[in-house]
Amino acid sequence: ALLKLSRYVVIQSTSRTMAESSGFTLSKDPAPTPPILKPEGLQLFNGLNAGELLVKFNKVRGARAYIYQVSLDPADESKWVTAHGTIRQNLFTDLESGKKYYVRVAAIGIEGQVVYSDVVSRVAL
Repeated sequence: ALLKLSRYVVIQSTSRTMAESSGFTLSKDPAPTPPILKPEGLQLFNGLNAGELLVKFNKVRGARAYIYQVSLDPADESKWVTAHGTIRQNLFTDLESGKKYYVRVAAIGIEGQVVYSDVVSRVAL
């Protein structure tokens, strides 16, 4: 009954000040979402098996998901191979041993922002 009364008071109020004067606790106004920052601290490690590279990086505050990308030719956007996830690491498999691979990570924010990390590289064993 008290919940119904509080909803009625809020709906009938013509201003926030009037609703606050009722004595009921009001929810906070939504705050704008701050922009997300680029992923930092990227580190590449060889995996347990030949042709594997493991990328690890620092958590990005406000990121809801990540895009993990690997390429032999970072200058050609069409050459990036993409995977998606929600954790701060990804294992790339089926890479060719002895080749230098380039890796980058993008953080995806709650409002669709996408911010890419710097590119790091390593030769896959």
